[in-house]
Amino acid sequence: MRIYVTGNAASGKTTLARKLSKELGVKFYSTDDLYNPKLQRMFIKEEIERLIDINSDWIVEGAYFIPDYIKASDKVIYLTVDPLQQFFRIIKRHFNSEELRSKYSTWETLRFSAKNVLNRKSSDNIDLEYPTCLHYKDIDRLALVKRWAKEIEYI
Repeated sequence: MRIYVTGNAASGKTTLARKLSKELGVKFYSTDDLYNPKLQRMFIKEEIERLIDINSDWIVEGAYFIPDYIKASDKVIYLTVDPLQQFFRIIKRHFNSEELRSKYSTWETLRFSAKNVLNRKSSDNIDLEYPTCLHYKDIDRLALVKRWAKEIEYI
């Protein structure tokens, strides 16, 4: 089974993916781990393929859009959250994580949270036919999922 869990920031993607991984006995990968700190960029397709065998069973979770894994998934689970709840979840995550507090100031977190909520309906007018591995805006990521996923479950 191949499941891709994506959606809004702070919508519960990681929590759901971990739960499914445990219940189904399928290895779980977070797109947050697909970052190359030396190069300061997300992994490219070939690096991801070396880490996650696209033909094996997997659960991939995160806002980072990986076209080949969306296409290969048996199901994409798309999570949404109320904008106000999203705003407070992002702030709560900041205060509950020593790692996040050491990386980002409270002000930066407030700006990030507000930006996420305010930009939920904005689009970069992307080309749906030629997606790349990228962090897309929420509305664009959803359009890509609708275009390329075999099956979508909305939560």
